[in-house]
Amino acid sequence: MTVESLDFRSGERRDRGSSLSPFPVSVASILREMMAAVAGMLGATFAVLRGSGSRASDLCLVYEKTESGFPIEFFAATLRDTSVPIALSETDDLPPIAREMGITATLLVPCSHRGELLAVFAFHHHHRPHRWTEEEIRVATAMAGGAAWTLSIALQQSSLFSRPQPQIFSIQQNEEKVKGITDYLTESVLKRLLPASLVDRIAAGEITLDLRPEPRELTVLFSDIVGFTPLSIRLGPRAIATLLNEYLETMTRAVFESGGTVDKFMGDAILVLFGAPETVAVEEQVRRAIATARAMHRSLDGLNEKWRERGIIGGDVPAVRFRCGIHTGSAIVGMFGGNQRSDYTAIGPTVNFASRLQEAAPANTILVSGAIARYLDKREITKIESLKLKGIDEEILTYSVSIVG
Repeated sequence: MTVESLDFRSGERRDRGSSLSPFPVSVASILREMMAAVAGMLGATFAVLRGSGSRASDLCLVYEKTESGFPIEFFAATLRDTSVPIALSETDDLPPIAREMGITATLLVPCSHRGELLAVFAFHHHHRPHRWTEEEIRVATAMAGGAAWTLSIALQQSSLFSRPQPQIFSIQQNEEKVKGITDYLTESVLKRLLPASLVDRIAAGEITLDLRPEPRELTVLFSDIVGFTPLSIRLGPRAIATLLNEYLETMTRAVFESGGTVDKFMGDAILVLFGAPETVAVEEQVRRAIATARAMHRSLDGLNEKWRERGIIGGDVPAVRFRCGIHTGSAIVGMFGGNQRSDYTAIGPTVNFASRLQEAAPANTILVSGAIARYLDKREITKIESLKLKGIDEEILTYSVSIVG
């Protein structure tokens, strides 16, 4: 088996004891973006091993792209099956030299095309314990699938310099298709959860996402549709499914436009985070959360008009109304779950508090805590009598925020 290093900085392939044609710079750029995006999601550094042959054993990783870009020769691992990733942690058999370098977890992902092993991608965590989740492995494997096309085409292209122009043009067309696959993978993995502007910064390597659970100061927004259950009964399953999908899509757009993160949908309820995974000052978190709530209200007005024109609402079916609760404080944020399933989410009293505010809010109202109100202009808030919120012992002073900013 030929073992090579892939240097993303120069876009060249190097091996031990043979001379190889230059690796296309455009392909190297695509691979760099893919690896950086996935490594950012995993909060890891990344490395790549290029090899040829239908099976792999005792693969020696010869190049790692660290933050400084300095190549490091550091350990050998065994990949017994070209279709199955290997996840290693401190409790597994990490090579001694890897431990000496502070590597606490390694994920090896094979990159195969038509039965041939083209590369092995390695993601590393350093110094802090980490156990790879099923979701992290799935994301890395999806990236490897797209990279397989990139590498296979690149290897064809490197041998076509003496071939007729039509064949070279065909390879160039295929490379453009690969770029499209890469863009789609990035969108499907990240842009369903995060604003496009944030995804672009991750892909460019400007910021790194660390998905390990950690305490953070963040602002939480909970919203839902008022009277959703009786509305579902009146409309029936098909109509309510159409309405709900259009509602969630429109609300998500409002969240992304203000720089929020959609944590999850729970039926008609939406949990939104500000300050995670992107670190943002609390004052800016609050500004974004209020802007999002107001945008959601405006967007719902537009949806109601469309639904009325299409006959979804009207008559005995009232207009859809929403309510919203917002609180800021500390929470634990990161990936939670096990090998079968895991989610990126926030847990703790701050999240529960925001949920209770949403439950107590009247229709078409943005209800916030005193912790939020301190960042707002007094002219845009109205003091509400103290409320006894479910699960909270003492009465809480709450404020209603004007719908129009």
